[in-house]
Amino acid sequence: MEGQNQAQNTSNIQPADATCISLAEVPSPSVSAPPEIHPDQIAQVALQFFGMSASDAANLTKTVDWTSTLVLPVVRRQSSYRQVNVNGNEGVPLRPQYRQPANNFTLMWVGDGIV
Repeated sequence: MEGQNQAQNTSNIQPADATCISLAEVPSPSVSAPPEIHPDQIAQVALQFFGMSASDAANLTKTVDWTSTLVLPVVRRQSSYRQVNVNGNEGVPLRPQYRQPANNFTLMWVGDGIV
């Protein structure tokens, strides 16, 4: 009986509305740490954990200020992304590669200290 109720409950779930837009904003993160902790080294390890090669991670960490950068964990072969311009700021649309509908995405950018 319990399994039957669960099946009935899931059949009442409405499909997502393709015209629906959700917005959220939060203050841009900033990192402060004791001098012996190096955010760039932590970022390099995290990038490798998510699939980037050691040499690519080392090269990327040299080009970014990791104390004020919003990091987006994009899992290799699970999401696609690219850089776009959003009102003069760099933005990143993240799209799941295998989830339907294909028009679902998350667009993230930072402007005036707000994500």
